[in-house]
Amino acid sequence: MSGGRIFAAFLLGIMAFWAPGAKAEEEPEPDVQEIVVTATRVKTAKEDAPARVTVITGEEVRATGGGSIDEVLRATSEAVVVGDSLYQGAKPQVSLRGVPDQSRTLVLMDGVPLNAAWLGRAEWWIVAVESVERVELVHGPMSALYGSAAMGGVINVVTRTPTKPSETALSGSFGSLGTWSTVVSQGGRHGSFAHYFAGRFSQTDGYVPEKDPQPYDVEREREDWSALVRLLWEPDEASSLAFGFVHGEEDACRGREYFNRDDRADIAYLKYARSTTGADFSGTLYVNDQLWKRDFDKGPSYDSLNMVEDLDHRYVGGMIESSFPDLWREGNTLTVGVDYKHGRISLEDDYQTVARDAEAGGRQWLLSFFVHDEIKSSDGRIVATVGLRADRCRSYDGSAYDTGEAGPPPVTPFSYDYGDETWTEVSPKASLVFHAAEATTLRASYGHAFHAPELQQLYTVLARPNKTINGNPDLEPETLDSFELGLDHGFENGLRLEGSLHYSIGSDFIGRRRIAPTVFEYDNISEVDIWGAELGLTHSPGKDWRLGATYAFNKAIASEDDASPGIEGNDLPLSPRHRATLRASYGDPQDLAVSAALHHVGSMYADDQNTEKLDGHWSLDLRLARRIGRNAEAFVVFRNLFDVQYDVPNSAGEELESPGRMVSVGFSLEW
Repeated sequence: MSGGRIFAAFLLGIMAFWAPGAKAEEEPEPDVQEIVVTATRVKTAKEDAPARVTVITGEEVRATGGGSIDEVLRATSEAVVVGDSLYQGAKPQVSLRGVPDQSRTLVLMDGVPLNAAWLGRAEWWIVAVESVERVELVHGPMSALYGSAAMGGVINVVTRTPTKPSETALSGSFGSLGTWSTVVSQGGRHGSFAHYFAGRFSQTDGYVPEKDPQPYDVEREREDWSALVRLLWEPDEASSLAFGFVHGEEDACRGREYFNRDDRADIAYLKYARSTTGADFSGTLYVNDQLWKRDFDKGPSYDSLNMVEDLDHRYVGGMIESSFPDLWREGNTLTVGVDYKHGRISLEDDYQTVARDAEAGGRQWLLSFFVHDEIKSSDGRIVATVGLRADRCRSYDGSAYDTGEAGPPPVTPFSYDYGDETWTEVSPKASLVFHAAEATTLRASYGHAFHAPELQQLYTVLARPNKTINGNPDLEPETLDSFELGLDHGFENGLRLEGSLHYSIGSDFIGRRRIAPTVFEYDNISEVDIWGAELGLTHSPGKDWRLGATYAFNKAIASEDDASPGIEGNDLPLSPRHRATLRASYGDPQDLAVSAALHHVGSMYADDQNTEKLDGHWSLDLRLARRIGRNAEAFVVFRNLFDVQYDVPNSAGEELESPGRMVSVGFSLEW
């Protein structure tokens, strides 16, 4: 982006400060204490949370113009987003605190895990942004509460709960690359019952993102649809029973005629909660069942179907927890609980051009006990939290075989039955929050986190058109010890600052080690170091104005590796050191709403060897919306307004480029 364009974007933010009509003389809005649940698993004031928490409200979610949750997170720069589910046909990986790979960041929907049993991936598109009440991001290790997969933090997508007898909404948009989507929702509350339904359909013609396209490269078209159902029964003021179900299907071309994906996901949960004078109790049962189908072609011509792969993977689990306020002293809240999760995977490769087939599979369960105590001083200025969680993990029934192929290149037949493995990990966490003044809060914390090897990393052999990835049954669990210092301060003019410093030491991080030109194997990296800083500024110069800026620096390196000393000092793949966003928005409920965001993503490397560098880039997003009557709104969204071409991070090793400027127009109607 040229210097003039960057200056123009900064000028937009400056104009927002001085624009007439900011209504500075109006009465300020009351300071309402923000309540979050993800950081402690119980309702807690955000200012008392033992870790840095970012809350993206439903209004802010929709103001980004994102069509899926991963696009919203990309637009806010609160997380690193690798891949693009909409246009590149890839499953995005969203990570926090410089801890790369989706499997190390826990994703929840209404407190229920969305990470799949296959490499911890999440279907970000499955929940329509129009259904989101808020998104809570807890930065930093949270294994003391959530166990494996919460090394980088936790992202909880909270869906809407109706408050009126009837709430109906319809929205649609159409834009660049033949992209269009439609969402319809209906909900209502009648006495002790409430219901909510949302259906979503999206389609795009896609584009050819390859920087050097070949004759066989085609547009990465894609379509998906999903349906969300929530039912709530509150027989009395103290009890509730909630049922949730979401079903989604996705069909995507991954860049060649016979290189496709056809996925299905079903996620359901049943949750009971009861609150009494002396204790709060909740119990949840859930299932995350997914079936993925992959079509693979064969080089070098890629003109025919070579192999069909079926991936059947499922998690079932349950959570029971109780919290006891003022149990042993006034101001303390003790929370105890049990988590159980059982996962299985099954892979079948059916070759179409040769007499060859392959299978792999395995099972894994995790049983956990945790205790968490929050202690407040009598004046509320000091909040100390201590937590401890013990996890027992067992991986078993692992097997893999391949009948082989005469070639060329030849594939040697194999048949493996792997031994069982059991790990035990204890994860402590401690934090101290000090409200030094009415507008100033200091925070210090330590946390230990771990991540059990994924079943796919342990037991499968993935045969791909241009590479083979071998599992490793001897993998050790990953661990991370992290320290954080934080400061939150509100200034008299309404400016608010949130900042933190963090440092982490990781052991046995799992990566892909190259053992032949086109053969990789999962293996543990001896030690990694991650340190960084996060800074956020928000300001509301008037009732209708919102200004903000975020900056994150993360340096994540492989500091020691006994097996490959050559990568010591290298950046971890797909982990940019710099990210920043400047935001300005104006919203008059009776007139025009404008939101603009200038984003920067720094350079990064796509491989452990740091030979494939992706340059950093700037981009500007703009959304304009106009109310039509009381219940309707029309809007236009410009993504990457200045048409900046930049490299797209991609875990598959392809050299891809962004689609450039994207424009969409749409409407929403509520009644």
